[in-house]
Amino acid sequence: MSNFFNIKRFGNYLAYDLNKAFSNYGLSALISGLIPVIMFTFYELFSLTLKHSLLPMSTAARFMAFLIVSAIFMISAPTKIYGSITDKRAGSDWLMMPVSSFERFLSMMLILCIILPLAFFVLFFGSDFLLSVIAPVNYGDTVFYNGIKEILSYLSNSEFNDAVALRPACFFIPWLEWCVLTLSFALGAIWFKDRKVAKTILVGVGIGIVFSLLVALLSNFISINPFKNLDNLTPLFAQRMTNLAINLRYILSFGILLPLIYLRIRTLKQ
Repeated sequence: MSNFFNIKRFGNYLAYDLNKAFSNYGLSALISGLIPVIMFTFYELFSLTLKHSLLPMSTAARFMAFLIVSAIFMISAPTKIYGSITDKRAGSDWLMMPVSSFERFLSMMLILCIILPLAFFVLFFGSDFLLSVIAPVNYGDTVFYNGIKEILSYLSNSEFNDAVALRPACFFIPWLEWCVLTLSFALGAIWFKDRKVAKTILVGVGIGIVFSLLVALLSNFISINPFKNLDNLTPLFAQRMTNLAINLRYILSFGILLPLIYLRIRTLKQ
């Protein structure tokens, strides 16, 4: 049997890992996914109490709720699901399981980057859709529909509307951002012994400051003025620069996070 990867062994471990994730975070995920129902119910209850009538709920409030709940989900899920492996007892039990480091790593990636976001989006947008069907007057269209409509409207009205290559990216960027943020906090969850979220945020802020300073120093050293030719900016050039920046961001992010997470899993000892 391969010490690196065995499909049957990995399947058994993935099932165990999913069961653990459900036990540790299942209720939190359910509450997060039902936030549209919870928020709309309280909103209408307060409307009845204070205004004596049901009032329509703004799209902006629902969209802000989606962003806030998504951020909380991405930050808290890795810590609640995998943070215990740095504890002596739970970590020892985790290390004693007969699976390879790569299988642990792959299971973590599947759960955090595919299964969890899929479950969250199905729950959130499912309840969002049901409310739009049940209460179309007071609730309105779904957050997803309104978001897509706003993105397409912005792109079609932009002076750079010829940069059509940007449009498909708009639908993948939210998922990629989810992965980057979730994996950042997953790395913090398995790296730090305590105060995992706070320390991860502090490290992230520190890296951002250092990176910004390095970019500023490099630009000053080679005498680059990024605002010099803005008047002559063309849609094609804007498209290329935007795509380059997006690609570099995700190549660097995943190129750093994935090896560090795998290295930590491989070298973790109690």
